[in-house]
Amino acid sequence: MKKMIVALCIIAPLLGQVGVANAMPSNEYICKVQTTSLQTGVVKVQANDESAAKRIAAQGNAMRLDGVKEQVKTVVQCIDFPQGRFQDPKLQAFVDAMPR
Repeated sequence: MKKMIVALCIIAPLLGQVGVANAMPSNEYICKVQTTSLQTGVVKVQANDESAAKRIAAQGNAMRLDGVKEQVKTVVQCIDFPQGRFQDPKLQAFVDAMPR
């Protein structure tokens, strides 16, 4: 009986982690943002839809086009990643050069 309890104590947390892994949204977005210093930046997020991506991006740090990380002030636009494209060629070139 003690062996069974010990086994359950070991297995239960592992099963819980499997459930968490499945809960992660599979959709990826990249969001154009304005940082606190009013610079343009991007944030990559996983979310169920575009509105959720905007909410998540608003709470994070962005990578500015000059390579500096900075807090997000405003989310401008979120697009599907990697198939979506930004209209701004400089911003899109920055996104294309980001590691995946």
